[in-house]
Amino acid sequence: TAVNVGIACRLIDHSMRRYVIGEDVVDVTATLRGIYRDIRLRFQQAEDKVFRYCVVIHGQALAQIFSNGQDADLGQRDVQPALLPEVDAGHSPASIFLAIATSARSVIASRLAPNQKGMVVRLVRTRIVGNPITLAIGDGANDVQMIQEAHVGVGIRGLEGLQAANSADYSFGRFCFLETLL
Repeated sequence: TAVNVGIACRLIDHSMRRYVIGEDVVDVTATLRGIYRDIRLRFQQAEDKVFRYCVVIHGQALAQIFSNGQDADLGQRDVQPALLPEVDAGHSPASIFLAIATSARSVIASRLAPNQKGMVVRLVRTRIVGNPITLAIGDGANDVQMIQEAHVGVGIRGLEGLQAANSADYSFGRFCFLETLL
């Protein structure tokens, strides 16, 4: 479903390479390193040095990235936005994921727990050099932590209640009103 929504929203197109980090991944660190090596090779082989890809990650795989205290090192700014930031054997799974994600055309995360949504926003806020401004948009109680973690939180009032709207910096009655804000 997440990939189909990404295609419908034009975040993903058929010309992109898709890297899927699914729920059945046993060793997420090895998977991330393999994806990183493949992306690096494809960037080098691309004639115009353009390689478009997207990342789809499942909540269970993300749980492995943040497990065993890996989220404890979120305070270190070590990922420089670039074509594909350098990583080495000493980098944590969170750093490798962030390096892959920062050069992707899009990243789609599916089946995330509310705390994982907040951790992804915190990862971007605290680990990317240059202090990027984060924006989180949500429409339900499961989005509150993500909205509060972002620099700018937007809540959509609707069928899922008012929790997201009440915890946000800005709230709207419909998704279509976001275009004006953005």
